[in-house]
Amino acid sequence: MGPAPAYVVCSGALTPRVEAMSTVAPDQTAPSTPPERRMAGPGTPLADMAPEFDRATVQRYARNIATPGIGMVGQRRWSAARVAVVGLGGLASPVLEYLAGAGVGELLVVDVDPVELSNLQRKPIFGTEWVGRPKVEAAAAGVHRINDRVDVRMVDGYVTSENALELLERYDVIVDCTDTPEARRVIARTAAELAVPHVWGAVEQFSGRVATWWAPHGPCSECTPDFEPPSSSALSFTESGVFGPVTGQVGMVMASEALKLLLALGEPLLGWILQVDTLTQQWTDDRRAADPQCPVCRPAASSERAWAHTGAITLPPADELWQPPELDASTLQQMMQNREEFEPFVLLDVRGEHEREVVALDGSFHLSLDEVREGKAKEVFGPHDNVVVYCRNGRRSAEAARQLHAQGFGGVFLLDGGLTQWAREVDPELPVW
Repeated sequence: MGPAPAYVVCSGALTPRVEAMSTVAPDQTAPSTPPERRMAGPGTPLADMAPEFDRATVQRYARNIATPGIGMVGQRRWSAARVAVVGLGGLASPVLEYLAGAGVGELLVVDVDPVELSNLQRKPIFGTEWVGRPKVEAAAAGVHRINDRVDVRMVDGYVTSENALELLERYDVIVDCTDTPEARRVIARTAAELAVPHVWGAVEQFSGRVATWWAPHGPCSECTPDFEPPSSSALSFTESGVFGPVTGQVGMVMASEALKLLLALGEPLLGWILQVDTLTQQWTDDRRAADPQCPVCRPAASSERAWAHTGAITLPPADELWQPPELDASTLQQMMQNREEFEPFVLLDVRGEHEREVVALDGSFHLSLDEVREGKAKEVFGPHDNVVVYCRNGRRSAEAARQLHAQGFGGVFLLDGGLTQWAREVDPELPVW
């Protein structure tokens, strides 16, 4: 594991990036007792309130203040609140926009990636001018475009089991906009350790899910391991595609949940998974109960067992997991341009058909990853054919290569880095995302 990433802090207005005041040592251990919380539990609003507002602030929040159940007291609670937003994908855009508009006092934004052109399809908080720059800086700028009275703390790095407690312990609500089960597990464990609500959402293609977890007042996400979308452990929506508006629908529910929790408004989605299908605009819900044996959120669970549960999916030992030999993009280009100088080979694309409509390498065959799993390659190629497999970034093609190897194919190779690396090394005009 490399050194802990530097934290980048921005407060009040977008300012030049500065080094953080501290970093987290790799051997950090959990505190013996969680810090005193400002929200005692469901039904109890945030205890703290911001000082009395001046005239301009009252005007800014006039529609909130005029709303029954919010009022001046509720607005002052929101303005004293601290909310962490982890992951700056499509869900984070509406979350940040509505939290900023509501006047939440402090927002933590955490991500490690730069803004990409393909992000703009579902992340309107970013502008074209931010492409190539850090997401955390773009998010801070977007928040301050809406409300320059919100303090923004930026962390340009990952939330990990080593730094999660230090990063998140001061926040009243954690909004989880990450897109991997491993990251969500770390957040789930940390939220349970700190006894703060964990608002979670996920989308895939035309559907989405949202839930609120708050141990020990209800289940945590690890109590119900089947709650995630079916593809969440295999493909990200960067590979399977996503309908932009579904991120807005789910993200706005997540923002609503965070704001409701801070004021104890209505009934939060504690233990409920709310699901939407945008093709029919049907919303359904599914009730979940706490698991008394959950190693993450039940009091009897040891810290050691809980942290072990946040690890990545277990894989066989390295000597039991065959690894395909890799070809770099420039080597494959030479092979394609001078086929007579190399042994015959088949170029196999295992992406979805919709992705091939955007771009595909010349002369490549197509079988989806599911078709490879079903053994359909034997209907197309001979077992002794050399096969070079590629996808967008190498994840699906690595699994496809292992499947082909297990099915008896002799020479199976992998395009290292997939089309993303091909665009970097060979064809910068290739439209990959």
